[in-house]
Amino acid sequence: MARRLMGFLPQADGTLRYEAGILNNTLSRFLLVGGANTVTGLSVIYGGKMWGGMGDVSANLLGYGVGLTLSYVLNSSFTFRCQNKNWITVVRYIIVFLISYLSNLLFVLLFINAGGNSYLAHALGMPIYTFMFYYGSKHFAFREIK
Repeated sequence: MARRLMGFLPQADGTLRYEAGILNNTLSRFLLVGGANTVTGLSVIYGGKMWGGMGDVSANLLGYGVGLTLSYVLNSSFTFRCQNKNWITVVRYIIVFLISYLSNLLFVLLFINAGGNSYLAHALGMPIYTFMFYYGSKHFAFREIK
């Protein structure tokens, strides 16, 4: 049996897999990836605006594009350890993203139209997006294709 080094377990293909502590479940890894993705996406958006001379819409599109790409790479390999990465999983991931994002947006707009505070609406919408994106990624985008 291979020996663990600080929670990392060597795999037959030469890679290391983390197998200890809080990161031993997909939800914890998903939230960690989401945090890294948020920092990266915001950095790209802010960088595009400050140094790239980009407007809000183009900077936002670039940031979300970079973030979604990073999110797919990390969630497919680290979070869900998907063995069948191909165009089917990419399309499924984009579908899950769109459904999650549009559900969040629908909630936000309904909350605001009902007289709610717009800042609070966005904050309350985030858990909806996170839950739907996690559930859809785990049970649809990265499920094994038979």
